[in-house]
Amino acid sequence: MRPCEAWDETDISGEIVQAAEKILKKKPAGIAMTGMDTKSVRDCIDRIAQKGIPVVTFNSDLPGTKRSCFVGQDLYRSGRVAANMLLPGLRKEDRILAVAGNLDYAAHNSRIQGFLDACAEGGFSSDQIVIKESHNEYFLTYEIVRRALAEMPDFPLQENSFTNITVVNAESIRPLDTA
Repeated sequence: MRPCEAWDETDISGEIVQAAEKILKKKPAGIAMTGMDTKSVRDCIDRIAQKGIPVVTFNSDLPGTKRSCFVGQDLYRSGRVAANMLLPGLRKEDRILAVAGNLDYAAHNSRIQGFLDACAEGGFSSDQIVIKESHNEYFLTYEIVRRALAEMPDFPLQENSFTNITVVNAESIRPLDTA
């Protein structure tokens, strides 16, 4: 197995399909890929598989496609684990900010759903949970958290980026010294 230079890191489904088409010209024995849960990516996987080329999805599964298998963690369970790590530090009246990377990926939706389900089992209503999308941008994640604190100064913030589980108490966040 060798990495293919055609595959650039992208969050745009059209680029994912174009990269897969470029790889196909090299007549690979198989393709391992991750992609957004869009019709174009699903159709691409099915076209590749129909040519007899095995497709393995990783990180974000696309069930219902003709992919051979998925390699990765149980993403729903990961969201549940994140919530179960978070909930013991919260009061029942607290609000939760959940920051997901990109909800166009089945992986992120699955983790969010696991997180929400575990929160519901822990007695938190969906009204207490604010879900924001950061598009996997660290500075945007920071800005989302900063705005949440500015808009709701009494917000007992618990932030969870899911890819890098981080629990932050509002009391521990202080403005950056810009001087």
